[in-house]
Amino acid sequence: MMAGRGKLTYISGKVYEGTFVNNILEGPGACKWENGDFYAGEFKNGQMHGKGCYIWENGNRFEGIFENNSRTEQGILYKATELESTAPPEWVNELFK
Repeated sequence: MMAGRGKLTYISGKVYEGTFVNNILEGPGACKWENGDFYAGEFKNGQMHGKGCYIWENGNRFEGIFENNSRTEQGILYKATELESTAPPEWVNELFK
């Protein structure tokens, strides 16, 4: 049983480093996916939940609040080609609109 700080490497290549409670990602941590995307922030019940920063492989990033593995409207999307977004992001079915 995993408990406390640790590192988990999935068969897919995804790597998680952070806190485990009863084999579940819980609390502060970071995750890197095989496609280069990266998340650092809070986890709850194995999902991104709470304050965090998600960085896409292309350099875009979202800093804000996550709930149940989804971004919320409480945050800012920064585009790699611009200094920063002037408006909060709008998400429709997990896609930036």
